[in-house]
Amino acid sequence: MGIKRLVKKIITIQTHIMTWELNLCQKFICTKKHTDLIRRQHIKKVKSTKLNEYQKYYRQFKMKAPCIDYYFFAPFLSEYGKDPARIIPESLVQNRVNPILNPIEYRAYYQDKNNFERILPPETLPETVLRKIRGKYYTKDYQLIENLNNEQLLKYVSTFKNIIVKPSVDSSSGHGVNLFISQNGHFKHIYGSKELSVAYLEKNYGDDIIIQKCMNQSPYLSLFNPTSINTIRVCIYRSVKDDDIKVLWHILRIGKNGSFVDNAHAGGVFIGINQDGKLDNHLLNQYGDKFSIYNDIDFSKNTYSIPNWNKVIEFSKSIGRSILHHRLIQLDVMLDTNNDPYLIEYNINAPGVWVALFTGQYVLADYSDEILEYCMRHKEKGKKTIFIPA
Repeated sequence: MGIKRLVKKIITIQTHIMTWELNLCQKFICTKKHTDLIRRQHIKKVKSTKLNEYQKYYRQFKMKAPCIDYYFFAPFLSEYGKDPARIIPESLVQNRVNPILNPIEYRAYYQDKNNFERILPPETLPETVLRKIRGKYYTKDYQLIENLNNEQLLKYVSTFKNIIVKPSVDSSSGHGVNLFISQNGHFKHIYGSKELSVAYLEKNYGDDIIIQKCMNQSPYLSLFNPTSINTIRVCIYRSVKDDDIKVLWHILRIGKNGSFVDNAHAGGVFIGINQDGKLDNHLLNQYGDKFSIYNDIDFSKNTYSIPNWNKVIEFSKSIGRSILHHRLIQLDVMLDTNNDPYLIEYNINAPGVWVALFTGQYVLADYSDEILEYCMRHKEKGKKTIFIPA
């Protein structure tokens, strides 16, 4: 065997070992999280014929379904009259589904918010003011700005009332998102005396930033919390059979009073939305705790619906048609003052299995057979590889 072939074989073996270790680590993290939540929710581990159905279902796709996911999520689905045998394990989605439907080699480009306007129609997004890409500042039209100073920075943002500053890469759950309010020619941070300046950006952010206009949201959605942009999370799937965009599930996220972000990990809650755009009668937090009253609003009467719902669904499908390399996508959609939808961001790295199941929705909807069969047949595509030039 030649040296080059031997090196390739060694690296391939090492890659498979690394992939196995990563999958094992992800499985351990999911198991630990669900075990802790079972204790918190005082859920009893009761074996049933449904548990057997659940495990048997995944065996046909050569996949192993951990019992812990069934024990934890079954009560949530059962409450909605849904079949707990259709629970999909979080670790299975991360290890066996997402790497195949959303190939890792394309994710970095698609996840960078500074590339959104190269991928999507600009009119679907909040207006960009400035960018920082790999340490260099650019205009919204990707024109290089040499040696940006405070006077230039304020000139770019001066026409806006409020602006949002956030990392364009490696951001999630609202981390690093900051709101600045225009006051007497300066932009003050919403939670203090800090002013927007080049020095502030250099100190508090890395090499990749996006600065955007902060849009005013729908008055209807503002009723639930006026201080945060309350976004609609829509999970879509581009079919492996015909490339048609399918909507899998949807929720509304609501920030806690006084917060300007709506993420559950930042103290917010979420509520299920049915196929007609009607909200559920209770909300949940990241631990699965249920609330019928939140921000002094009673949801138990089940009288709230998302405005312009059909347009939200069609908008979500149109976004999916532009993201060609990925098939399982979560969109965060806001409604403006006219109830027109805009995309805040999308996620292709970590499907929100727990969010869907907490709200009694099937993660893969009616397409689990199609998806799991495809992932079984294309298992090799999900393995991480290292390229060696010939």
